[in-house]
Amino acid sequence: MKRRSNGEGSIFHDKKRNHYVVRLTYEDSLGIKKRKHIYGSTAAEAKHKAKEWKKANLSKDNKLTKNPLVSEWIDEWLETYVKNAVRPATYKIYKVCLAPIRQAFTKHRLDQLEPTQLQNYFNKQLTHGGRNHTGLSPFTVRNQRRYFANCIDTALKLGLTNKNPVRLTKSPKQTKAEIQPLSQYEAQILLNQAQQELEEAKTIKNSHKIMVSADLYIGIYIALETGMRLGEIMALRWSDIVIDSYITVQRSKSEVKEQNITSPKTGIGRKIQISQRLLSALKEHKRIQNAYKKELEDLYENDYRIIGGLLGKGFHARHYSSRLFKQLLQRAGIDRRIRFHDLRHTHATLLLLSGVNPKIVQERLGHSSINVTLDIYSHVALADQAVAINALDKLNL
Repeated sequence: MKRRSNGEGSIFHDKKRNHYVVRLTYEDSLGIKKRKHIYGSTAAEAKHKAKEWKKANLSKDNKLTKNPLVSEWIDEWLETYVKNAVRPATYKIYKVCLAPIRQAFTKHRLDQLEPTQLQNYFNKQLTHGGRNHTGLSPFTVRNQRRYFANCIDTALKLGLTNKNPVRLTKSPKQTKAEIQPLSQYEAQILLNQAQQELEEAKTIKNSHKIMVSADLYIGIYIALETGMRLGEIMALRWSDIVIDSYITVQRSKSEVKEQNITSPKTGIGRKIQISQRLLSALKEHKRIQNAYKKELEDLYENDYRIIGGLLGKGFHARHYSSRLFKQLLQRAGIDRRIRFHDLRHTHATLLLLSGVNPKIVQERLGHSSINVTLDIYSHVALADQAVAINALDKLNL
């Protein structure tokens, strides 16, 4: 049997995906050993692609050469410098934002990128960079530019290129998106509708309908009273309720495959005090869930989640928020565009309008700093100023 030459790489057949994979080992510019996987429908195709990649990107001693292809460097940067440094959901955003850039400049090398060329690209993204050639938002294009600039910065530090033309482009002008909190009246109407549907499900004694209605009701209740993110609510377990008065937020549910449970967004857990009314609702929810689990027996996967869904595995976030929640909004007669995340905004807005110290609101929401809270909810400052003027009027200055 003929031996492979040094650096040729190993090849194997992936039966699950029915393709051949060549695995190459090489060194980057810092002398760190890396691996590259190259795929083909046949062994010959995979070997040919591997040979072409080595010719374009590696020197004779199997080291990464300067000035790699833009597409190859984006892949390398994402896998080596980003993947293990950010949350799985954030990594997914990086990949999505850089995918069109990777495609647009796939045949370019790093030193072939020019500022004017890149500026024209970002400008076109604003007009027809999205699906069906609709324009992307300034926020999305700003992120594309920012991630790509960081990507080239790393190449510059590693000596793979001698310039970063992305830094010479202009980021699109940002317009601050308005948040859409519910009014106190709308919040009560929504919660009442969810509770009413739960009671109706109990009346017809449909166990599946009861469980889904209960999960929807308690999720909305928790969001409105605590300001927790949907992923954090989906990851809640019964052990997270402490001394019958606090919920501890220790994890978040991610929709990224094989990364189901992660730490909260800021990486730091927090404690949120809850009311006795929410505690009573949670106890009733647990009673409903226990009865449902008893009925399903071994079919229910007991992960001790507060929102367990029909089989104990919980819900996919999109199904819960874009289907169950939005349909409930319609039945409640709330016909404007409201996301589940707006319940978090509703919680914060109602607290601030009631005169609660912004520092307390920041702690409940889990923001990294009070500046984040004040920036997001700057609209509430108008109400605060009105209170200040009323106080000044009473002083008769």
